[in-house]
Amino acid sequence: MSTPSGPGPAPQSGALPELDRLAADVDRLLALIGEGADRLDARFARTAARYAARTAVSDADGEVTFLELDWLATETARRLEGRARPGSPVTLRLSGSRHAPAAVLGVLRAGFTPLPAAPDTTVGGALVVTDLGPAADETPLAKSGPFVIAGCDAPADGPAVGTARVLARLDGSAALLGTGPDDVWLAAHPPGSALAGREPWEPLLSGARLLLADPHDEPPHLARLVERGGVTVFDGTPGLFAALVAGAVAGHVRLPALRRVVVTGGPRRTDVERWRDAAVAPDAVLLGWDAEGVAYEV
Repeated sequence: MSTPSGPGPAPQSGALPELDRLAADVDRLLALIGEGADRLDARFARTAARYAARTAVSDADGEVTFLELDWLATETARRLEGRARPGSPVTLRLSGSRHAPAAVLGVLRAGFTPLPAAPDTTVGGALVVTDLGPAADETPLAKSGPFVIAGCDAPADGPAVGTARVLARLDGSAALLGTGPDDVWLAAHPPGSALAGREPWEPLLSGARLLLADPHDEPPHLARLVERGGVTVFDGTPGLFAALVAGAVAGHVRLPALRRVVVTGGPRRTDVERWRDAAVAPDAVLLGWDAEGVAYEV
């Protein structure tokens, strides 16, 4: 698993054919939506151009760079284009793999509206992007990397991703989080069903690395994963934070690299007390994230 390096200089034209291609993709995207447009896919394109060779997301099965995610998003957009009216909802039924963020980026680049669905549900929409295989009432239309693009006759149903709201939440918490491209985030939010929220965009829009943990990991393994991975930002639910506390306390694990602990919905008081009494990460700032998308210090 690679370790992020400093930002370094911007990629130079002609240094690598892959970087030239990425620069062309960014120029084409910004030309389509406007240089001043503030969209999630535009922000990611700029980040990918700057940190192309860095690992963007790691999971138990491998890792993917910013460049590879950007290519997959572009290919997915190409396969989707012209299959529905602009702005139409496209259902995203995805596993929690490292490739999942490319699906929402591809849908946005194609001019459609992402509509996340849990892996075991079938949310209506004329088009579906899935890495779980098409459902019985879906007709495969195209393939893009690990994704199958399928057609479905069911009417759209469910909350679409409001990317402007996602960006506003990220911008509003940026100062308190104080994170950047040298951070390593650990999260266990399945990206496929969490794309309507801030995950996994905080690390991916800043050039940081996102390490995906199995939410069913045993507490000792979770604590060791944070330790071995050099994790600087832990992002989880109250249950995941409780597992981290239990694993660290039982295994006498210390996490000096950890700078931020973000708990969606806020941590339980008993877990906070155990965490602080054991001095697991003395320098880490403990943050809650409320239902309105506002971060606060615990």
